[in-house]
Amino acid sequence: MSRAKFLIKKMGGKIYDIFSETITIDPDTGADNVKYSKTDSVLAYIQPTGSGGSVKGIVLQDNRSGDSKISDFFMYHEKILKEHDRVFYGKYWYEIRAIEPWESSFMKFYKSYLVKVDGQK
Repeated sequence: MSRAKFLIKKMGGKIYDIFSETITIDPDTGADNVKYSKTDSVLAYIQPTGSGGSVKGIVLQDNRSGDSKISDFFMYHEKILKEHDRVFYGKYWYEIRAIEPWESSFMKFYKSYLVKVDGQK
């Protein structure tokens, strides 16, 4: 077991399913059909922003749409993921944003910011 995996497990990490976007074009209407399907599973630890002395509600800019979003959670994971993939946490879907590599002399892992997907109650 790698050191990063050991640390994530020790922090209380769990296995989360990762969902990726697939876009197809409807041949009759020309409209985009967006579908999310499970593409991976990852051992990760999810922590609210604002814990451990960090800033609560970190604002992220999205280069794809030019909007800004508030990140409610950090997600620490051992393997690289893709931005804009999704994870189900608690009762809500979250989009993965701003993946940062964290590396020290004895381990490497990644930190992502999770943004709640719009339109959920």
